This record gives sequence, structure tokens and C-alpha cells, in this order.
Amino acid sequence: MRCAPLTLRGSLVDADGKRPAVVVAILVAFLSVMPLLVVAVPVSANAGAADAEWLPESELALEAEGESPEPPVHADMTIELLPSASSGGPQILLGEIAVLHVEDDALREELRSVEVGSAPLPGSSRKINLGQVQVRMRARKIDPAKFIFAGASEVAVEAAANRIAASDIEAVAIDAVCASTGHALLPSDFRVARSDAPQGLLVPLGDVRLEAQVAQTAADMAFVRVRIRAMVDGVEARSVLVWLEITAPPVVAQLGDITLVVEAGDVRISVPAVALQDGRPGQRIRVRNAVTGIVVQARVLDSQTVRALAGDMEGSP
Repeated sequence: MRCAPLTLRGSLVDADGKRPAVVVAILVAFLSVMPLLVVAVPVSANAGAADAEWLPESELALEAEGESPEPPVHADMTIELLPSASSGGPQILLGEIAVLHVEDDALREELRSVEVGSAPLPGSSRKINLGQVQVRMRARKIDPAKFIFAGASEVAVEAAANRIAASDIEAVAIDAVCASTGHALLPSDFRVARSDAPQGLLVPLGDVRLEAQVAQTAADMAFVRVRIRAMVDGVEARSVLVWLEITAPPVVAQLGDITLVVEAGDVRISVPAVALQDGRPGQRIRVRNAVTGIVVQARVLDSQTVRALAGDMEGSP
């Protein structure tokens, strides 16, 4: 701002050579006001800068917008839910689906063991939300209000499981049939015609063992059905059926002369017999006892021998 020049009319000195008192008073008053105007501006600016030095930059920005800073996510007493997790079952535990930022060891272990829902079956999944977690915490007399919940609002939980390959299932089935024929058949003599588990099996975690049971077959035994039981820690978890086709060519010709071996415990009796149909190794065929004329079911051992148990001798003439 520009001020008009001060103009004094008349002489600044009176007849006695002295300055008039009124002029001196005006100059003193004008000069005494100027320092106050200059000093007032920096004092106000410096006060704001001094206050700003006490606030972090992030909080200063929030204060400017009228917001208060949020508490840190990983503070003590924070439960951070994961977007996805797996569970070994049978119950889903909070420690499997969340990261527990809790310093108290005893409380952290108690939270880890909270059951928040039933685990899904192997090969399937289910979802657990924040509300379910809080309900289960209250059931254990743990107040959710004392904790900060972070992370996902819902967790997709899959069952942790062992996968049994389809090839392993088929191999066990073939070995069982080979053993049931006295190993007259080799694994190369079979073709898998059908399996209930072409993609394999999923079973719970644990010690897994496969057991096979060969089903009774028709006389021609062109196809063999085998039940495979998947045992986990000694308990049956799953069972499937496998159908095997015997591809080995016949070794016994219809009406051919053969030897019939009859077993009764440790006693073995051999008698001549006649094959009434073609037979592959391991196949059960109809044969006629050449001595008694009785027709029985006997299993082909090789091109010259078939075997029957004493109970099978009650055939028809």
C-alpha cells in the first residue's frame, strides 16, 4: 500500500529556530507503529510451522481432512483372516484360516484351537465368514470385541487330502487277481475295462493302505470284478470297483484231455478229466471227471492242469 507524501505547509522552523512540537509528535507516532506491523506477520506463520513439526506426515494429512488415523493392522490382538485355506478336518480350526497377531502365547493357542465349522469332504470346499468366527469365539467365552479383525471377510476352505492315483488302484486290482489264480496269469494278461475312479481317489490325511477283494465271477471269467478299499489309519475311507478283462488266449481246448487236481486241506488227489469248454489261465471252466462222470467247476492252472476244491466235487453227472 502506498501512502500519500506528507506535505507540511509553512516552515519547519519557527522564528526562534526550533521545530514545532506538533510536527515532532506526528513523526514519532508514525515511526512507532511501523515495527508492530512488520513483526505481526512472521509470528503467526512461525507458530503454525512449529506445531506441524510434532505431527507425522500421514497424520498431518488426515488432520487436514478432519479424519483420525486408524490403528495399525498388525497390532497386538489382531486376527487376520486369509482369503483361502485348507483343513485336515474333521473340524476347521481358527488357526488354519487366520494369522493370529497375538503376543500372549496362551491366548494365541486358545484362539488357534477354536473350531469354526465342519471340514468339507475330500475334493470339496466350503466358506467360513467373519460372523461364524465371532459366534464360535463367543461359544468359547472369548469376546470378539477385544480384537481387531483384518484381512478377508470370507475364507474359502478346501479339505487337505491324500490323492491316490488311478494307476495305483488298477495295479492293486490286477495283483489281487493274479494272486487269486496262483499267478497263472501275469499283469500283462489284463486290460482295465472299467473303473469307478478313473481320476483317482481323494482320501483324508493319514496312513493310507489299499485292500482288494476279488468278486466271484461267472464260469467263463472273461471279466473279473475287484473291489478296492482305501483304508486310512485302519478305517475304510472310500471303496471303488474295477473291472478287468482277461486278454490272455485260451490254453485249454474244449474236449481236451486234462488232469483234475482235487484239494482237501493238505490232501491232493489227481484224476483224469475232460474240458467241456476253452479256458484261459486262472479261468474257471466246466470239466468232467473221467472216473466218476461228475461235472465240476475247476480253475485252469496251465494247458494240462485244472484245480478244484473238495467242496466243488458235488457237481452233476
